[in-house]
Amino acid sequence: MLQNTLILGFFSISAFQDYRNRKINIYFLLTGGIIGLLFHLYSMELSIIEILLGMGIGMMILFFGLWSGGSVGRADGMILVVSGIFLGFEKNVEVFVMGLFLAGITSLFLSVIRRKGRTYRIPFAPFLLAGYLFVMVME
Repeated sequence: MLQNTLILGFFSISAFQDYRNRKINIYFLLTGGIIGLLFHLYSMELSIIEILLGMGIGMMILFFGLWSGGSVGRADGMILVVSGIFLGFEKNVEVFVMGLFLAGITSLFLSVIRRKGRTYRIPFAPFLLAGYLFVMVME
């Protein structure tokens, strides 16, 4: 219960910052990661391997962002690193895939109906929040 509340708060604040400012405070992300690690040291709900694999998803997104010249925001990768600490590998993949799916539908809508071009950028953190909510409801 506490874990779900913490990660929901983390996703909600990240989504608000990303939507409002198109950037997320690095200290907030670091604090979220530290809280996640302390939580798991205390509760031992996930194994170290599961936490590292969960964080690996975000690390891959960070690497892809560097490799692609910044087409993916660094904060998006960092959000997935922190959520991997809380959720582990499997749930973090589910949240990421659902966020991508919802962002894709929104992008399609914006390009067809609103006639936004390929260079129009949308914040990804709100879609991660929606993906998390969807995954939690389906659980």
